[in-house]
Amino acid sequence: MTRFRAIIFDLGGVVLGSPLPAIAAYETQTGLPPHFVARLVVEGGDDGPWARLERGELDAQAFGAAFEQQAVAAGCRLDGASLLGRIADATVVRAPMLTAVRRLRDAGLRVAAL
Repeated sequence: MTRFRAIIFDLGGVVLGSPLPAIAAYETQTGLPPHFVARLVVEGGDDGPWARLERGELDAQAFGAAFEQQAVAAGCRLDGASLLGRIADATVVRAPMLTAVRRLRDAGLRVAAL
């Protein structure tokens, strides 16, 4: 039997609530096309505002401004701060997953998050 030494968890949608329903609701409520935000994220690539936010290169305010500019260039307007706020509200810690992570760590496994 193989003994595992570590486990890696994704944060969004696993340890934390998924931001996807909040993003979809924002798009619907503001009249944006479906999946518009996802399109911006993908089209922005590694140097786009979303990726730079995830790497800690932009704070929330700078992200909001840059993402708004990217949206305008793609033909729509959005409020970056409002979108980010909704995502933050949706990405709360899932208590059962936190318990599972603690148990795995207590059992001697190394635990990491993406």
